[in-house]
Amino acid sequence: MKIKFKLFLLLAGMLVSCDKDFLDKKSDKALLIPQRLTELQALLDNYQLMNRTPGIGFLSSDDFYITDAGYNAFGTPVERNAYIWAKEIEEGTALLDWNVPYQHIFYSNVALEGLDDLTAEDKKEPGWNTARGTALFFRAYAYFNLLQLFSDPFDPVKSGQLPGVPISTSSKIKQSLIRNSQREGYDLVLKDLQEAAKLLPVTQQVKTRPDRAAALALLARTALTMKDYDQAAKYAASSLELKSALIDYNEYSIASVKPFPVVLPNSNAEVLFYAPLLSYSYLSSALTFVDPALYKMYHADDLRKGLFFLSRGNNQFTFKGSYAGPINPGSTFSGLSVNEVYLISAEAKVRTGKIQEGVQDLNKLLERRWKKGTFKPLTAGTPAEALKIVLDERRKELVGRDLRWQDLRRLNDDPSFQVTLQRQSNGQLYQLLPGSLRYTFSIPANEIEVYGWPQNNR
Repeated sequence: MKIKFKLFLLLAGMLVSCDKDFLDKKSDKALLIPQRLTELQALLDNYQLMNRTPGIGFLSSDDFYITDAGYNAFGTPVERNAYIWAKEIEEGTALLDWNVPYQHIFYSNVALEGLDDLTAEDKKEPGWNTARGTALFFRAYAYFNLLQLFSDPFDPVKSGQLPGVPISTSSKIKQSLIRNSQREGYDLVLKDLQEAAKLLPVTQQVKTRPDRAAALALLARTALTMKDYDQAAKYAASSLELKSALIDYNEYSIASVKPFPVVLPNSNAEVLFYAPLLSYSYLSSALTFVDPALYKMYHADDLRKGLFFLSRGNNQFTFKGSYAGPINPGSTFSGLSVNEVYLISAEAKVRTGKIQEGVQDLNKLLERRWKKGTFKPLTAGTPAEALKIVLDERRKELVGRDLRWQDLRRLNDDPSFQVTLQRQSNGQLYQLLPGSLRYTFSIPANEIEVYGWPQNNR
């Protein structure tokens, strides 16, 4: 039965707002199929859904802390429990960090199937490649984000035996859906992104749509997470060949509450792909402050210190440096950007023995972050020294993007970079030890009940 596309979008919107576990919904694809190329692209352009990324890693990482008053005002059990690394997270509520990526996967699969069903003439249209590349990108991005939360940190040796997340490449959700291995999940991410990088255009009209450089950047991020440093360097170089512009922080006002430019539709040369974190109150609370130890890492002549943080008195500072810009003050940028690609390139080169080249990438970035005339290029005498410099700058540069959680996970097996996280809340001390099982979140209980998947130990 064919229905008007407007009704399809209405039903999609209803699905987006639903609080029940998404995988537990059985889709009747026949009722909800866009019929034309423009409709399929419009489905993928629903950026208020498709561009959202999970936020519980941000809640659980150590760049920020919240006061007792802020903690007690948390709007959901998920926020309270993720913040203190509790064993149970949901307490019977919906876990959007699971549901929303699977919505992305569902819509991507619908789009991919719809594109396959179009006529041979339709497939010759330039927009067909773009739409297919976009759908593959969104599916890969969703699976990558799920793997960072609901599967253990990637293990190159054991990934074939470690549980990953359930994989579906069809819009029809089956009762027999299994929990695939970690390796199968990462392999699909790589496969989808490699194809997407070939199909996507070099430039898109709006930054809510991925382009080729964004796909390559996500490939670089994925390879870094997998500790495949040769491939990370390769993908980073390919992305930078297409887009390498860095903005100069000297051009922005430290006095501004939202110092960075409006991103949408196509501003801020560093942003490759615009995505905001899911809207947890923690991200926008005036009672969420930067970790004092992190704040002290910035030199007085480092412009990031004033552009990223706003003084609230009593040596407390809130974050204001989101690349979301002033157009949507409640949003926290979590997408892909040129500065991240430079840092991936720097780390990958250092880890593969190209120390000077890696430090050179870092210096190219940093000279646009310090007050004019004050920056002195960094040097490193040993690989260990170079790696520490790169990782310190990575933390300072990419603060507030939900990348810290991914970094804590992947660095946990290196004694040089292991960190014991600590928090005080309502008079109680909480700790997260390196290698803790609580670096992996539990799959929602309702999904386990329906599908019988093995649950994560936590």
